[in-house]
Amino acid sequence: MILDEIQAQVDEFVTLLPPGEGRAQWSLEAYAAGHARQLAAMHDRSNWLHFLCDRQSGKTWADLGILLDNALKCPNSVNVFLGLVSTGLTLSVWPKWQALLDRFGIEHRSRQDEKITTLPNGAIIAFGGTDDLQNVKKYLGNRLHNCVFIIDEAQDQKSSVLKYLLDVLLEPMCTPTTRVILSGVLPDLPVGHFLSLAEYDPASKTGGGKGHEKWSHHSWGRLDNVHTPEAAERLRQLEAEKGADDPQLMRDWKGVQRVWDASMTAYRYSAARDAYDWTPAPWATPEMLAPGRLLAALPIVKHPTDPASPPITLDRFAIGLDPAATADRFAIVLWGWHSRERIGLWQVAEWVTQRGANSLESQYVEVLKVLKARYSQFGHVGRIIRDAGSARTTNDLLRASHGIVIEPAIKGPGSLRARVDRLADLLGTGHGHIMAGGELENDLKLAKWDVKAREEGRWEFDASHHPDVADAGTYGAVAFYEAQEKPQPVQYASEEAAVAAKALAAVTERFKHVHKQARKPDSKMLWRR
Repeated sequence: MILDEIQAQVDEFVTLLPPGEGRAQWSLEAYAAGHARQLAAMHDRSNWLHFLCDRQSGKTWADLGILLDNALKCPNSVNVFLGLVSTGLTLSVWPKWQALLDRFGIEHRSRQDEKITTLPNGAIIAFGGTDDLQNVKKYLGNRLHNCVFIIDEAQDQKSSVLKYLLDVLLEPMCTPTTRVILSGVLPDLPVGHFLSLAEYDPASKTGGGKGHEKWSHHSWGRLDNVHTPEAAERLRQLEAEKGADDPQLMRDWKGVQRVWDASMTAYRYSAARDAYDWTPAPWATPEMLAPGRLLAALPIVKHPTDPASPPITLDRFAIGLDPAATADRFAIVLWGWHSRERIGLWQVAEWVTQRGANSLESQYVEVLKVLKARYSQFGHVGRIIRDAGSARTTNDLLRASHGIVIEPAIKGPGSLRARVDRLADLLGTGHGHIMAGGELENDLKLAKWDVKAREEGRWEFDASHHPDVADAGTYGAVAFYEAQEKPQPVQYASEEAAVAAKALAAVTERFKHVHKQARKPDSKMLWRR
């Protein structure tokens, strides 16, 4: 019964093939059938390949073509395709694979239960998910000679999983004939290891991460797919509905343009607008203050609206802290600004632990002491503000033992949204400047509101990522908001106008005083009348 259902699915996929594309002699050229960029990617024999494509552009079909071509040419090779979830392949990739084999009349033995195909030459093609790596490992030997290993939907794979597969599992097994392929589309947010390994894009400041140089990069859009000729007309319809500059259309239809809808995130952060390339402080190293990782910049910055002018040295600083609960990160963020120049708020340092690091009081106090000592050389390090959930007695003890005054953040109903909106507004107007590559930047990219909580009228972060570092940043930024220049006194056009205004204010105040002193009517006089 199950085999009959599979065959029915295969037959259905075959009927969807363009006319004249029934069973044919296998070749990559016949398979691509004019899809030039797809064909170039399939012909690439580099050891490490990175495919970044639009949705519905023929990316997965390219993966399957590479698998089949390699299996036919390399007897006894092991070829692996990994998706997100092994069970999800049953209704997505596996039927397409069976349709491909049938289309070209490839002799094979396939097992639906394990999703394994064996060719007469001994080559194996195995399908699985990254959720079941223990099962996948049994197909891998000590060497992946003449083998292909594909990780599909790489944009949705956890960065930790990708790094494990690439750096731990696969690297020792690769030979000069192994091909490892990362295949995916743009992620919903500009983060993740897959995007980091893409080519650098200066407009969005994404890609170009450590190790991206060894990858051979291929990218193509939906309109490049000659097998979907209706795509151009559909794009015209969508442009009429949403506008030609709609971020989703630019991302998913127009050649993988790296744009994101900032409204999807709580802080509406844009790296192109808000990130700045900072100069590391010569005294600081990331590992110098365990158990956290320290990033510290020289507080000397370019004028944001006049880069040709001389650099400006920030001379006012404030620190925000978010102490860690059991499973959270302890985060410290140092902000800087200038006492006279209106150049906005600049992040100049951060110290962040791993989740559950359980840092000691002496460890984070040492961080505060170092930051105060180092940045006091440039100006005044003023307020230190921490999450109000901390014990007041702890703050008092720190003042007594270390001379460090820590004030609790003012929190109440609606304070979370207010803190987030205030920093988001600073960023949106181009007055917030964030250290590129730091944990604060990552939090600002990822933090978003919980949809269910919003439906119930509550403001809570989505559980997928709790922005501990951004919380610390919002606490410390209060010092900047409150230090801004107060409104200047009204300037009068002439001395006569100033005198008249002063006289009017005096009269107003006098009558106000008389009104307060007015006596109530005498009740006895009213009775006598």
